[in-house]
Amino acid sequence: MAGSKKSGNPVDLPKLSSHHMDAHRKLPNLPNTPDPALGFGYDYDVCNQEVIETRMSVTDGRIVLPDGLSYALLALPPRTEIDYDVLLKLEKLVKAGATVVGPKPVKTNTLTDYPHRDETLRKLADKLWGPCDGKTVKEHAYGKGCMVWGRTLRELLIE
Repeated sequence: MAGSKKSGNPVDLPKLSSHHMDAHRKLPNLPNTPDPALGFGYDYDVCNQEVIETRMSVTDGRIVLPDGLSYALLALPPRTEIDYDVLLKLEKLVKAGATVVGPKPVKTNTLTDYPHRDETLRKLADKLWGPCDGKTVKEHAYGKGCMVWGRTLRELLIE
């Protein structure tokens, strides 16, 4: 699977904050604790919309930041709404080789230009996720990258 190489880096995936706010690496009520579901040797950083839109790019199938950090995957929150500009950037990242994991969004998280913007978002999401429904089809190749829905982060990271 494109982009899910084990790197030896202590941080192997960024997670988009569902509240789109800056946050440090932490689980609810467990500050600075790696997510045990990821398994030994993996950790994550939480990122916001601004980081995705302005700082992320892709090199050799990995999501990279200007300061040198790189990630095997980008995990989306378990929601069916997303900012349209974030989805546009996700398309560019996946086309360039990134692996993005999460459910297909069906609407924007704003009422700006409603309902037109929701319809435009659905068309782009349908193109990105393709037949991937998270149940019978769990991966969809797009450009040089891949959209994944319905697989655990752990199984993707150990591939």
